[in-house]
Amino acid sequence: MTDSPSESELIREYERLTTRITEVRQQREELVWELSFEHSQAHEQLGSIRFDSVKHSDRIPFSHRHSKEKQSAIREVMEEIREDDEYQELSEKITALQAELDELWAHAAEVIVSDELNKKENIEALWAAFGEDVPNSRVAEAVDCHEQYPGRLVFDPETETVDYKDHVKQRKENQVRTDHRQKILERDGNACVRCGVSASDGEAELIIHHIVPVSDDGSAEPENLATLCSDCHSSGHDEYGSGEVVLQY
Repeated sequence: MTDSPSESELIREYERLTTRITEVRQQREELVWELSFEHSQAHEQLGSIRFDSVKHSDRIPFSHRHSKEKQSAIREVMEEIREDDEYQELSEKITALQAELDELWAHAAEVIVSDELNKKENIEALWAAFGEDVPNSRVAEAVDCHEQYPGRLVFDPETETVDYKDHVKQRKENQVRTDHRQKILERDGNACVRCGVSASDGEAELIIHHIVPVSDDGSAEPENLATLCSDCHSSGHDEYGSGEVVLQY
C-alpha cells in the first residue's frame, strides 16, 4: 500500500486482506480438526476426538462433568497442536494479516473519515466503502465513537445511507426532556409515587419511569410517566430484564 492510498485502493486492499484472513483461518481450523483426531488417539481417556479451535486453553470442549484425567488429556492435545510447526506458521500469518488490516484502518480514518462530517455520516461513508459487515469495533475506532454506537444504526446498501434502527428512533422520540422531567417531578411532589421517598430524604435518586415501556410504544405523555426512586424503578421491571412492567398503581 502506498503512503497516501486512495479510497478505491483501500477498498481493494480491504477485500484482499479480509478474504485472505478468512482463507488462512479456514486452513488452521482444518489443521486443528486433523491434528486433534491424530493426537487424541494416543490418549486412552479420549479415544478419537476432534476440536474446532485451540485458541483458548481454558475452554475445554467437554462438559465439566468429565473426569480430571480426561480434561488433562484434552489440554495436552491442545498444547501439542499449538506447538505444531504448521499451526504456528498459520497463526503467524493471521497475526501479520491482522497487522496489515490495522494499518489499513488507520489509513481509512485519514482518507474517508472527515472532521466536517458527524459520527453518523462518517459511519455511513465507511459502510458505503467497505460494507456493513465491518466489525463495529473497527468502525468505532475509525470515527472515534463508543463501540456500541454503530450497532444503533442500519445501512441501506441500495442508497448507501444509514439511519437509526426503529427501536432507537422510538426511544429518542420518547425520551423525557429536562423541562418535561421537572414538570413530572413537581406533579408527583418530588417523591416516589410508590414508596413515598423524596429527593430530600438523603441519597434517594428519582427516575422518570415509563409505565408502558418505550419498547411497547409507550409515549412520553404525562399520563404514561411516573416518578420512582431507583429501588422502586428496578422492582418495577421483571427480574430477568426483559423490560416487562410489573408495577401497578
